Amino acid sequence: MVTFRLNKLVRDNYIKIYEQAGQKTVHRLLNQSELKKALLRKLAEEVGELSENEEKLIEELADIEQVLNDIKAVYGLDSGSVEAAKQAKLVRKGGFQKGVYVETLTLNDGDGWVAYYRSKPEHFIEIKR
Repeated sequence: MVTFRLNKLVRDNYIKIYEQAGQKTVHRLLNQSELKKALLRKLAEEVGELSENEEKLIEELADIEQVLNDIKAVYGLDSGSVEAAKQAKLVRKGGFQKGVYVETLTLNDGDGWVAYYRSKPEHFIEIKR
């Protein structure tokens, strides 16, 4: 027998699927606080599995939509308020379809955004001149 440590949130019917395949699990149900954290990690996992292959892309987008729906449910958010926030941001800042890609951003030393970008060096590399 071979055992793997998964430590991950799985779809609700997986335990039955594993058992039908003759596999054994050690599992538990997460409490509300744990579930919220696990869903956010699951979203990042699913996003990381996106592919340019159209068939796989459709499957992963379906998974992402399911996780997003479950996050809204667990946090008690309604789709209408999320959609309203999305539309407001779209009007204010636009979408992503044009493909605008910023390679560098130069700010004045006193700009308040400098501290923000410096606080996330794993995302924003400061170019020393």
